[in-house]
Amino acid sequence: MGIGGSIFLLVLGAILTFAVKSSPDWISLQTTGVILMIAGAAGIVLTLTFWKSKKAAESATVEEIRRTNAARRDARRGEPQKAAPEPRKPQQD
Repeated sequence: MGIGGSIFLLVLGAILTFAVKSSPDWISLQTTGVILMIAGAAGIVLTLTFWKSKKAAESATVEEIRRTNAARRDARRGEPQKAAPEPRKPQQD
């Protein structure tokens, strides 16, 4: 949905809740507005959470690319490569 869609839901819900005075018999526009505002707020929170996790993954990928490029550069220069630390294995009981 994204930030734009979430803000749209939030604004639409606020308009229905606070600005519209008439309501048809078959639906409560105030209740519908509150539901839309909750959905918009949840959408904003979820979008920001996904952006944060995506940024962390991109940072890890960029760091790995930098290490790989540095190792290639050192290999071209004839310098000894630094040993990469082996990943830790989980201990088994």
